[in-house]
Amino acid sequence: MRYPYAIPNDDTPWNFSLYQPDVVVINLGRTTSGRGILGPLTKTPTSRLWQTIRSKYANAYFILIDMYGGIRLTRVNDVVAALKSGGETKVEVVSVSSAQNNLGCNQHPNVAGQAAMGRCWLRACRR
Repeated sequence: MRYPYAIPNDDTPWNFSLYQPDVVVINLGRTTSGRGILGPLTKTPTSRLWQTIRSKYANAYFILIDMYGGIRLTRVNDVVAALKSGGETKVEVVSVSSAQNNLGCNQHPNVAGQAAMGRCWLRACRR
């Protein structure tokens, strides 16, 4: 698992005691779906990832981002449902799939797509 390391190609672990966030945002489904992370929570990569993050940020609220909708959104919702059924109370999904445009480098959103996703985010936060 690469999660404890902050910088690619650097095996220096992140010092989690330096900062405790109120909110942790995780974009599931883009580069994680092919590695088993987005699968059912009972699969080892997902549960190990979740347990690791939760152990480091015990009081944080988690927002799982969906960028593409469809089956990926369904799977992110399934992960959140599984977490909640396991007793997790500080987690939800925000989908920005209606704004993602894949017009930037390597299928990332361009500036207009980023701005549109920001507007989706603001609408979700006002719920």
